[in-house]
Amino acid sequence: MNRRRTRGERSRRCLLLAGVVFLAVQLGVGLILDRSLPKIRFSHGEQVMNTAATLRRPPDILFLGSSRFRSGLIMGEIQEFMSSSFGEQAPLMFNAAVPACDPFVMDYLVRLLSSQGITPGTVIMEISRETIQLGCPWMDSHLTRVMTWQDMPDALEDFIASRRISRLLSSRIIPIFLYRKELLTWIFDSSPPYLKAASADEAAPVKPAPGAQNNPKPQQADAVKISHSVPPHIAKSYRNYQIRGINPRHLESMLTFLHERNVAVILVGVPVCRDHLDCYSTEINQKFMDYIEYLTRAYGCSFVEYCDRIPNEFFVDDLHLNLTGAVSFTRMLASEVLHDAWINSGRCEEHGSPSIKRVGE
Repeated sequence: MNRRRTRGERSRRCLLLAGVVFLAVQLGVGLILDRSLPKIRFSHGEQVMNTAATLRRPPDILFLGSSRFRSGLIMGEIQEFMSSSFGEQAPLMFNAAVPACDPFVMDYLVRLLSSQGITPGTVIMEISRETIQLGCPWMDSHLTRVMTWQDMPDALEDFIASRRISRLLSSRIIPIFLYRKELLTWIFDSSPPYLKAASADEAAPVKPAPGAQNNPKPQQADAVKISHSVPPHIAKSYRNYQIRGINPRHLESMLTFLHERNVAVILVGVPVCRDHLDCYSTEINQKFMDYIEYLTRAYGCSFVEYCDRIPNEFFVDDLHLNLTGAVSFTRMLASEVLHDAWINSGRCEEHGSPSIKRVGE
């Protein structure tokens, strides 16, 4: 009887020890992965840094945004427009947009670039109603790519609102499992076979025009099956729309950071299709515009709205432009915003002025 009890106690101790070792290894690897950013977990961020390192000097104009900026802005077209307008005094521009990028990730990228001595003169920053709401749809992506233990307290409210607490816990308790794809890609220096079917959001970039950063070519309207319907989980997220949480905090922190370094910021409301526009109620639009007014007043930034400027037929889905839409949006932004922003930056000697003019004034 005593021998049987001794064996049982020994088994329990071994099981407990195994559990402790398992958790210790997981927590240790998690801390290592947190410190390895962006190399292992955030490949798009690593690509941005590698490309930025090849620039001959800090960019005059930096673009920050999601896949909507990444594929919706044709940098060669912008460079051609600015070169024809300013000749040798055309600005050096860099598109640092990455998929699923909201103010939380933008803030991370801005500080990462700054740590490498890359501070732009002007930042053109994507903003939308969904990317500053509590429980932004991209919280899962942030867990995989840039969130660390340090971010957990601030992000907790957003994960509760988006009902992602279990995924939040898994990222801390079993990070080896959650980050297995990123670890395998880093270890073998290439994506495992099951990662080969990349999404359109992560399509390989085309060769950039001189002075312009890589950006994927937008899809032709007739090359894909067009669906403008808003995903159910996105539409549902607008039912209790609130501007608070991790994204507004990081947006304002980033604006403060840039303002202290005399970087001009222009917020750009990105185009969306008609179905997505219909999700924006009068109340949502009012909350958004009130917040924008606060940002422009408190941080000296500017705002220009393009959410309803592109016809519905120029979208491949509810958020992303096809090639025709991208050309249209690019030309609008270049002629209506970038041209004057460069003149008013004071860096263009022939036309320069030390004052920063708000778009629309």
